[in-house]
Amino acid sequence: MELDPQLLAEIRRKITTFRRDEILEAVRLSETFPPPAGEPGDVFSQVIHDIALHAESLEDWRLCAGLYERALRYPVNTARIRVGNWYRYGLCRERMAHYREAIEAYRRVTGEAEAWPYVTALARWRLAGLLLAAEDFSAAVEHLRALLPALPHPEIPLAAVEIELARCEFKLGNPAGARARLETLLDQETHGQFGVAGLCLLAEICMTAGDRDREAACYERIIQNEYAELHIKLAASHRLSQIRAGR
Repeated sequence: MELDPQLLAEIRRKITTFRRDEILEAVRLSETFPPPAGEPGDVFSQVIHDIALHAESLEDWRLCAGLYERALRYPVNTARIRVGNWYRYGLCRERMAHYREAIEAYRRVTGEAEAWPYVTALARWRLAGLLLAAEDFSAAVEHLRALLPALPHPEIPLAAVEIELARCEFKLGNPAGARARLETLLDQETHGQFGVAGLCLLAEICMTAGDRDREAACYERIIQNEYAELHIKLAASHRLSQIRAGR
């Protein structure tokens, strides 16, 4: 299947304005595309993807999800096109709070991991986040571990992955492993949001283990950390007072 070059140029002109009326007109023009058939429609799938990507600026996630869904109906020879559509479709569904559909979309991406490793890593990270929110720690840790070889990644902080791995280990009954991972991380990451998040989790692990001295040390470091938000510092101060009173 071929796409009229003039039509393609007109669609590209409209979407790059980032104006709502022009983007919606580009959507209307795309509806003149031939329907999906047995032969590959890489060009049509990619153009619809590009329209949807620009339409995300409108924050109309239902519209964008529908466009990515249309793009996915076209059979393609280039797996990267399909993977890109599944990932963006998953993002739109996640933003619509349709988490089951988002999880399925991200799993489609990870099923073709070699097609686009950069996007596969992003999909794994978002999938792990949704699984953690659902407290499916066994499934989350599997994706977090699979993510490690893809790091460093420009959009995925290694420290954040290590903290979530530690959280999974703790929840899955390996507090010693979680504690060791966090202490290694905190030897290097002492400031910033990840230092605070790591200290909070480590304090929780130490509290569960009854290690009041190490728990108190975590709270002291949180209070001294310039990156910790006020409500976190207040909570740490309150808990630290309780520990000292208990002593």
